[in-house]
Amino acid sequence: MLLSTDLVLGLLALSFVPFVAWRSSTTQLRLRATWLTLQERLSELSRIMEENLGGIRVVRAFAAQNFELGKFDKASASALELAHERVDIRSTTPAP
Repeated sequence: MLLSTDLVLGLLALSFVPFVAWRSSTTQLRLRATWLTLQERLSELSRIMEENLGGIRVVRAFAAQNFELGKFDKASASALELAHERVDIRSTTPAP
């Protein structure tokens, strides 16, 4: 309707749409990639936790508690770092 009423005004009003669509698409692809990576890191974190809880007697018997805690902390920090990266991507991208 706008284009049929005033062609120049309509083109001017719609000139930003391709840029917004491109920015939105690239952001969505980045968020999807980071989401999949985050899910992998969280599954690794869950696996480590499950192994430690299931084998707590073995961990204690071999005095490997510090090693296992370090492994868990490393996986946890990795997942948290990626979660922060996702928040940064979402916060720096203007909403469509």
